[in-house]
Amino acid sequence: MKTSPLLLLLCVSCSILEPELPFGESRLGERHASRPGDASSSSGATVRDTTFLVSAVSFPRTYDWQRDSSFGAVACTLRLYRNWRTVLKIPAGAGTRISSAPDCHHIIENSIYTEYADRYGTTVKKDGTEVCSWNEPEKLQGLLYRDGVLHTLGVTRSAGALCYRRDGEIVLKVDSAILLGGFGTNGRTATGALYEDSGTVCFAYKTELGGISTAWVYKDGKVEAVLTAPEIRILDAKMLEGECAVLYNQLYSSVLSVDGKARTISDGAGVYWQDGELIRYEGRIAVAGTYLNYKGYPRGGLGWEDCVLGLNENTPYIYCDGEHFIGLAQPPVQHTDCYFFNRSCACQLGESIAVALTPREVGKLPFVLLGDKVQKFNLYGYLSSIAVEIN
Repeated sequence: MKTSPLLLLLCVSCSILEPELPFGESRLGERHASRPGDASSSSGATVRDTTFLVSAVSFPRTYDWQRDSSFGAVACTLRLYRNWRTVLKIPAGAGTRISSAPDCHHIIENSIYTEYADRYGTTVKKDGTEVCSWNEPEKLQGLLYRDGVLHTLGVTRSAGALCYRRDGEIVLKVDSAILLGGFGTNGRTATGALYEDSGTVCFAYKTELGGISTAWVYKDGKVEAVLTAPEIRILDAKMLEGECAVLYNQLYSSVLSVDGKARTISDGAGVYWQDGELIRYEGRIAVAGTYLNYKGYPRGGLGWEDCVLGLNENTPYIYCDGEHFIGLAQPPVQHTDCYFFNRSCACQLGESIAVALTPREVGKLPFVLLGDKVQKFNLYGYLSSIAVEIN
């Protein structure tokens, strides 16, 4: 069992990142401890099929997109790259109901989903084609396409109500609810706060009323209160392989409850989780987030009962594939001169991470950084997200 974390510092400057990744490269060596049955090269690297998907927004060169004086109304193009080659060019911006904002682009299973909301309502498109729309403007926090049905989870712009829909039709609407998870949070995947567990669609939220906090879990048509208590602060709730887990703070302790059995999680030195989301790490239910150590200093890390694996202080983004985890600063170390818009601008590949960066300096090309290699994109604009598929 591995008990030490991997901290990726990304401390190599772009000026020495050569050679560039070849266009169309789809094989990547991943180093790990050898196990019986692994097919490995003589160097100990397992060769696997790897596909990169990158979304980007390009603008006319006459427009200063960094100032955005037109407030997103200028015509632009949303691009989707597959292994560094353009596979889609979609008109975006004015009159298209496709936003240029990075947090409105979601790469999910080979496709680019976009969300757009204004006073006329909300529109969701897949690869530039509308798949769903409704009259109420919402900010989406979950999007899942399953068995020909589009599931969305959003927060209404008018009243802040939580709204779960199937193909645009309301299934559940809750006022004064606080969603747990969302796009770009440490414990969720590309689909955001909506996810599947044991083949069922799930999400979670909490309510706070009169000093009483309640964690609710939705699982394929049924809503259940899984924890109710006074004077607690619920951080997360999640279904994990059939187990219902809730993370909360009570007084000066952090508590993890799994199927109703609660235990304090600490490394024996007074660790207190400021924020955290539930994940699986090395087969166990764990927490990824920011904790306060016994001196009161915040640090990013993973933890469970009597154990904390700490990262650097400034690691708001934690990526974990169940076997390895990586902390990433905002912006990444040694690249403070670049735009790194959100968590979706990086993706994990085992013990490595690919980061999509856009230089602030006019004239420099955006690029993807992977270890000591760089892939530049010949476009006037920015990279908005990256994803990877490994087969």
